[in-house]
Amino acid sequence: MGEDFGLKACEAFLEAEAETWSLYGSWSRLESHLHRTIGWMGLSAEERRAHPAAKRFGEIEARQGIAQEKEQAALDALLATPPTTRAAAIASLRVLLRLVTKDDNEEANLILRRVLGVLAPGEAVQ
Repeated sequence: MGEDFGLKACEAFLEAEAETWSLYGSWSRLESHLHRTIGWMGLSAEERRAHPAAKRFGEIEARQGIAQEKEQAALDALLATPPTTRAAAIASLRVLLRLVTKDDNEEANLILRRVLGVLAPGEAVQ
């Protein structure tokens, strides 16, 4: 049996998506810190661009762009590669759970979590 490309695509998506969310958190923590310490939100756009933290924001933004491109490439690969194994099917459901947020459809989110809990009881479902 060859490589499970559907599973690999799911894993790549979930990894890139986790990185994207981590970067959102980094941005938020930096912005909150700057707001508390120097009143970041009260600075003009010009003052923000001139501040040394602007470089860090630029780095985070660039990394977010790369992570989002990886997410999209993995999702495209997943859509082109139907699951052929139980592991790939479970991973596909995990991707679907990430795509269908509670804000989109709370009921679908709950159903997916329950199905994953039965199919993969040992896995943490976030």
